[in-house]
Amino acid sequence: MPRFARNASMGNFWIGLGAVACFATLQYAGLVWMNTFLAKRGMSAGGTMLTSLCTRATSIALAFPAAWIADEKGVAWMVFTSGAAIAVLGLPSFMLLDAYPTSLAVVLPIVGVGYAALAAAGSAVLLYIVELFPTAVRGTAVGITWNVSLTIFGGLAPMACEASRHIMRLGPGFILSFSGLVTAASIFLAQIMRRKGLVTLTHVRPKPYFSSKRLWI
Repeated sequence: MPRFARNASMGNFWIGLGAVACFATLQYAGLVWMNTFLAKRGMSAGGTMLTSLCTRATSIALAFPAAWIADEKGVAWMVFTSGAAIAVLGLPSFMLLDAYPTSLAVVLPIVGVGYAALAAAGSAVLLYIVELFPTAVRGTAVGITWNVSLTIFGGLAPMACEASRHIMRLGPGFILSFSGLVTAASIFLAQIMRRKGLVTLTHVRPKPYFSSKRLWI
């Protein structure tokens, strides 16, 4: 492969790494670790099971609507929106969960519906990272980008959440919000670089990609 192509793919690797951050953290911290946290704080086994079932049901129910929205608005728009939502809602939602860990009236709407819905929207990141790379390196580049980001942001998320609780009570909320900020910033900066001709972000379907009347970049 020509050297310029390797450099371009390396730049897109960093963009993809940041794009996956929110989805990975939300899956492993917001959906997996959260059940352990709630159980430790007193939620019954039946309550955690119901939360998990609600999470799966929401994810299944929203799979097709999320795919349709991504098809209409573009994968970059979808990933940016889910990241921005977690950046804003991650900390306040965890504050409520920390205050009412045994209340299904609080847990089900936040974890069972809210987090699951944002994870379904964020799953468009799988298509986003596919778009980043040309066919010559796509299989290898997507595999490396996905697995490295999932390891860093997803695999370490539960440990980071547990450790952060020893430093500040709302640490996991800051971690969730930070992951959303990383993803939203990655998409936003990549769009600016794309418009200036510094990077090529699409190799499969260039339009729609980031369709927004209020935020067109």
